[in-house]
Amino acid sequence: MKESSIYKVLLLLARQRAMLLSAALLAIVLGTFLKLAPLAAIYFLTLEIMSKEPSGQAVRNIVLWTLLAVVLRWVLVAGGNALAHMAAYGLLYDLRIDIARRLTRLPLGYVLNQDSGALKRVLQEEIERLEMFLGHMLPDAASALAMILGGGILLFAADPVLALAAFAPLPVALGFQAILWRGSGPVMTAYGEAAGQMNANIVEFIRAMPVIKTFGQRGTAIKNLSASIQSFQDLVADFSYKFVPAWMGFVTVIGSGLLFILPVGGWRVMGGHTDPATLVLFMLVGVGLMQHLVEIMAFGNQMRGLMASLERIRGVMTAPVLETPEKGPVPDTFDLAFDNVSFAYEKESLVIKDLSLVCRAGQTTAVVGPSGAGKTTLAQLANRFWDPAAGTVVIGGIPLSRMDDTTLGRMTSSVFQDVFLFRDTVKGNIRAGRPSATQDQVKAAAKAAQIHDEILSLPDGYDTLLGERGARLSGGQKQRLSIARALLKDTPVIILDEATAYADPLNEHRIQQAVQQLCKGRTVLIIAHRLSSIRNADKIAVIEKGRIVDQGNHPVLLKRCPLYQRLWSAWETAQGVEPAPHVKEESDP
Repeated sequence: MKESSIYKVLLLLARQRAMLLSAALLAIVLGTFLKLAPLAAIYFLTLEIMSKEPSGQAVRNIVLWTLLAVVLRWVLVAGGNALAHMAAYGLLYDLRIDIARRLTRLPLGYVLNQDSGALKRVLQEEIERLEMFLGHMLPDAASALAMILGGGILLFAADPVLALAAFAPLPVALGFQAILWRGSGPVMTAYGEAAGQMNANIVEFIRAMPVIKTFGQRGTAIKNLSASIQSFQDLVADFSYKFVPAWMGFVTVIGSGLLFILPVGGWRVMGGHTDPATLVLFMLVGVGLMQHLVEIMAFGNQMRGLMASLERIRGVMTAPVLETPEKGPVPDTFDLAFDNVSFAYEKESLVIKDLSLVCRAGQTTAVVGPSGAGKTTLAQLANRFWDPAAGTVVIGGIPLSRMDDTTLGRMTSSVFQDVFLFRDTVKGNIRAGRPSATQDQVKAAAKAAQIHDEILSLPDGYDTLLGERGARLSGGQKQRLSIARALLKDTPVIILDEATAYADPLNEHRIQQAVQQLCKGRTVLIIAHRLSSIRNADKIAVIEKGRIVDQGNHPVLLKRCPLYQRLWSAWETAQGVEPAPHVKEESDP
């Protein structure tokens, strides 16, 4: 992304809080000008006291006006900083909400293909840079420029020749500053990438701790984490080696004002070209004037880092979303159908190929097949986590892409094998299906899902706070809680991706009862891994390599579909059941 377009993004963001930012910068600049008032007062007091006839009234006026300027300065600076922070935090809020909303509209594949550490970095660290920039660096830079401008006007008005001496270090300091700015851009970009990679590796290291301990991979895991930390450290060290000399030169030059002011000022006073009061003014103002270049330098460095952050923010904000109408048609029938659907994950080969399948309203349609056949992908397409590359997915004859989010949300409920629960109460997690539900409705859904009694056994019952990702509950309990959530939502289409995946034999029956309650009178699509769960399905579609190879009920497929015969035979063998003779025959090579 070109720097000019990054600046446009920054200006577009700042425009949302333009009035607050403008008022903040104006107040800070005026306050900075008033910071010169005490120094100017010393100059005018010195002139008055050294005059032939000092005036007490004039001295009192100078003191009073100076006190007023000091008070006004603090009011302006405090108000300006408060307004700048209001603008910054308001912008951060808007941006985080915009990104969160956009993430909900992005294809699930985009989110899953991103490192969790990278997305966390965008939502936290990268956006936080904007607060530092708008709330601190921009006001500080505006104050520094105002100080240099106001101080320069004051000095040139007092003695132009001596003012030139005071500004003599400026060209050399700007030269060092240009060296630092010119080389820091790529380094700041690399710094952001290395920090993001290190962050992602740290998150992965923490999340993988059970696997690391179970398989004795501590050495390997620490080695991989250490490599990313070392890479980050090497980058910082390399930056220091390259730019410390220029930085030291810059710091030395901006602190050398006295070396120019003192000899030139002494010569001017001795020659009668200026007075001691003016020399005192230059000693007070001119010596420290170049020090404000540090704030400008910091502003420039912050801009370099901010550009890299804006590029990553822009990457999320410009990722292609699933287009959804504001108001779409509402289906009045609830058949779920896949019409010549094809799908691939980004640049991978097709996972689903010209697949057509109709799930009739009020019936249960199961999809079975070997691992990697595309079963779960089919369920995710039915939820519109992605749009198909070709063909359409429809409910009641209406493509999902034509439905608005509210309508689609009212059409489908899903129970996946990997259940996500929020860090919330049990009641709050069930109510995710319908936030307006009453306590009695929540309990009724839990009872139907065969989880009510176990909820009551928790420390605070329905008000028990679940840990992160549903800690406190077993896998089977999470699935039944997810079923309760779907029951409470009460949609006409139900999508189940192996709802008994984590159930032990004792709990599987209870989950099957909950599933039967959930499926009554609805359009049901079941992605099945345990074939016993779909024996009684109205229709079973057998899928292999993204294509449907046969459809029918269990007895029909057991007679005519070799792949289904092999799957059923393998399942029976895994359960310790002797395969039926005709199945065994057909499955032999």
